[in-house]
Amino acid sequence: MYHFYTYKMLKHIIFTTFFILPILVLSQNQTLSGRIVDSNSENPLPGAHIMVVGTTAGTATNSEGRFTIANLPARAITIRVSFSGYSTIVTDLVLPLTNELEIKMEPVAYDINQVVVTGTRSPKSLKETPVLTQVISSSTLETADLPTIETALERTVPGIEFSHGAYGPSIQMMGLPGNYVVFLKDGNKIAGETNGNIDYNRLSTQGADRIELVRGASSVLYGSNAMAGVVNVISKPQIEPVKLDLLTRYSNYNTALIDGNLGVKNNNLVSQSSYRFSHTDGYDLNDITTDGKTVERTTSNQFTQKFIWTPLKRLEMEARGSVFVNHMEQSLSARNDKAHSDLDYSLRSKFYFTTKTNVEINWHEDRYKTYEKEEYNRLLQYDNRYKNLRAISNIALTDNNIITTGVEFIREKLVAPRNKIFSEKNTDWVFYVQDDARITKWLSLTGGIRYNYNVDFTNHTTWQLSAMTNFNWLTIRANLATGFKTPTLKELYMDYRIPTGFPITLKGNPDLEPEESKYRSISAEANFKKLNLSVNVYQNNIDKMITEVQLPFNPANPGLHYVYQNVDEVKVYGIDFLANWKPRQDIHLSGGYSYYSALDEGQDRQLIGSRNHTARLNLDYYMNHPLQPKFALQSSYFGEIYRTIIDEESGEETNAWLDGFTLWKTVISIKPIKNITINCGVDNIFDYTDRKTFATFSPGRTFFAGLRLSL
Repeated sequence: MYHFYTYKMLKHIIFTTFFILPILVLSQNQTLSGRIVDSNSENPLPGAHIMVVGTTAGTATNSEGRFTIANLPARAITIRVSFSGYSTIVTDLVLPLTNELEIKMEPVAYDINQVVVTGTRSPKSLKETPVLTQVISSSTLETADLPTIETALERTVPGIEFSHGAYGPSIQMMGLPGNYVVFLKDGNKIAGETNGNIDYNRLSTQGADRIELVRGASSVLYGSNAMAGVVNVISKPQIEPVKLDLLTRYSNYNTALIDGNLGVKNNNLVSQSSYRFSHTDGYDLNDITTDGKTVERTTSNQFTQKFIWTPLKRLEMEARGSVFVNHMEQSLSARNDKAHSDLDYSLRSKFYFTTKTNVEINWHEDRYKTYEKEEYNRLLQYDNRYKNLRAISNIALTDNNIITTGVEFIREKLVAPRNKIFSEKNTDWVFYVQDDARITKWLSLTGGIRYNYNVDFTNHTTWQLSAMTNFNWLTIRANLATGFKTPTLKELYMDYRIPTGFPITLKGNPDLEPEESKYRSISAEANFKKLNLSVNVYQNNIDKMITEVQLPFNPANPGLHYVYQNVDEVKVYGIDFLANWKPRQDIHLSGGYSYYSALDEGQDRQLIGSRNHTARLNLDYYMNHPLQPKFALQSSYFGEIYRTIIDEESGEETNAWLDGFTLWKTVISIKPIKNITINCGVDNIFDYTDRKTFATFSPGRTFFAGLRLSL
């Protein structure tokens, strides 16, 4: 009863914050104006972003590179100027200025001054964050034609791979499956899962400002499941008065995408609307009619609306809602069509006391459902309800020391008739604190601890310690962290028969224990104007890993029968190399190589689905021409993969290493007029397929064309 009333009280805090906040406001009547140019050519940079740090004030430059921000206080401020392909600039000013401000931006191979938030949950530049963070920028997403979260991660980050099955795509990251990776949209967790993975159709890259990726255990800040890493898709801020982005794309198998975003900013009110439509007729990689299609015919629609109100320069309030529907037609008459729907919303309020001190309160609800469609009837199969109330504060004790604290309430409820789960709940109460301090000019330390009380598994504590040292062009980072993962409601209670000709069942286990991990890594990053290199060595030991274990054969109950069990320790270790090289302003080379070994020490074998070697190489060439043509070439290498192959007639399992392969893609884009970009290209240029063992699910060579309108 105490928890019930505490929860009610916390829930009302955010609603109260949205309507009652008496604050005295100082007079704000100063105007900041200036011009942003290229440091070499001194040509204007239209579309550069200028933000007043610690406030909600900001704008973008016009076609002449000029900007104006009004209603600022007459005092010292800090502004941050960013533009894709250039080094972010942070500078201190005292208003009013006597002359117009001119800022010269320098082109770089990799912007280590860009601001990230995922690694520490407080804004920090890449060069200052002690937690190694990889960033996929919006310019990379557009130039390389990466319209989905799967292509964005798989084609740019080595060590990440997606496979496809009857229930949709599945991710492997650092040798671990999707239920060890937390996906966020602007800091809110994407809930609902199928076969251990979220519905990736819900994440659009079209409206993304960037994608931030943190590898390794991040349970201190993000809780259960964050043992392999965190992926955070961060939306573009609305800076211009009106901004329209529309992408249309078409390729083989009647695969179509329409993704539009409309943003309007009027004084202190912002509206951002987005609509996404995607469709594919699907394809089949073999002629076995009893298997169905490799990828089924699928159609999805998603509408998102966001309102941001800034009644004060230091206060921001946000309301966001999203509706998603997805329909998958089964090619086998014995299987029912599937439908997925999602409704989620969030309310957020953030107040900046100073540039580095703020408090944020956020309420988020997400409800994801799966149905089977039998003629005109929809049969509920899965209903996951996720509720999260959190309050987070960043407190600057000094300019070089920030304390981050947070309290959270998390409740998850699952109704899954297909799994014989009719109503199960899971509740967590969380408190965490993190200290981020620059000790000397060359040394920074970050330490944090998280206390988690789960109503079923009682108390759990995790900690994390990171250190970073800078020596001019060289940065070295070290990280020690513990992680945990409580058993999911499906792992505890499910009883499911897999829809195959041969009887295969999977059952939950109410006696499961939480998984625990110990993660350690050390990385080195060398940064120069035209070259950025980094190497990361890591090891992740997971104790009591939950996996499906096959039961002994029983003649009285033929078939394959699995049950979730805690197994012996799993050890994952590896090394990543990343490189960005910009020898000239018009050429950008990026790539990386990843080696990892994911070993189940109890069975002395690799984890199923793991692949030791992967590599990426991308070339972008910007031609000096009135049409502004851009050329991109992508190459992805996937080494041998360890897979289980099941004979559907006998049910016999065999494990084997399947051959590796390489995929190539090329993209060409031009701008016939100012606001329109046309791109076209070829994916899987050399038409590689695997129609027998499905080491890759690529359908072979495909052609695509797209048009982007930006106003």
